[in-house]
Amino acid sequence: REAAAAAEPVAHAGSCGGPGACAVHSALPAVAQRVARRVPVLLDGGIRRGTDVLMALMLGADAVLLGRPVLWGLAVAGEKGVSRVLDIVRDELRRAMALCGVRSVQEAKSQCLLIRKGEVLGDPQQAQPPLPLQAVSRL
Repeated sequence: REAAAAAEPVAHAGSCGGPGACAVHSALPAVAQRVARRVPVLLDGGIRRGTDVLMALMLGADAVLLGRPVLWGLAVAGEKGVSRVLDIVRDELRRAMALCGVRSVQEAKSQCLLIRKGEVLGDPQQAQPPLPLQAVSRL
């Protein structure tokens, strides 16, 4: 009998990154391409705002996992704090989508992300010198 994953998490385990380690958002497009929609891709790490959620969607995530912001809300105001954090992130996501002209999560997933000069997506050792504005589209 063959075992199968229900989802593919893309995560960064805290301070494990060393020289040459890539950020989770750098690995996301390759992971999304590799699993080719067979399972959902979940981004875990670095999500603090609605704009982070939108970036993750544009890079291939199907969902994000919130850690620290939820814990901060819990520490400040318990269940109401968690609810407030989720409301803030959702409102920020909606605002970011509107500013990008994106009407739905599905539409966000089909858009491309512009990377500013000096930012590298992928392995820094293999990166080409960046253009002033380099469009990185989902694979």
